[in-house]
Amino acid sequence: MGLGYTFLAGAIVFEIISSSLLKEADGFHRLKPTILLIIGYTITLFLFSKSLQWLNLGVAFALWGAVGTLFTTILGVVFFKEQFNRTKVLGVACIMLGTVMLNLL
Repeated sequence: MGLGYTFLAGAIVFEIISSSLLKEADGFHRLKPTILLIIGYTITLFLFSKSLQWLNLGVAFALWGAVGTLFTTILGVVFFKEQFNRTKVLGVACIMLGTVMLNLL
């Protein structure tokens, strides 16, 4: 099971990087970020599929989505100067709480 979480962590890291590159690709008009994000998402899906050999789909997908959302939101605020308000904090907190609850079942 530890190997499943290792693959999942790798998938999450590549997903966060690739999602951030979407902003840089400017609607796929900038070639280098576009190529990098396609490669990143390919690696993401490969690692995520490998993680499913050890992890339940629902739990793995919830963790992938929640952690990806959390860190992508943080990167958006830090690097792209996106707004960070109470509503956004509450939304991300609800996603994280739901993921914790799903993992406890």
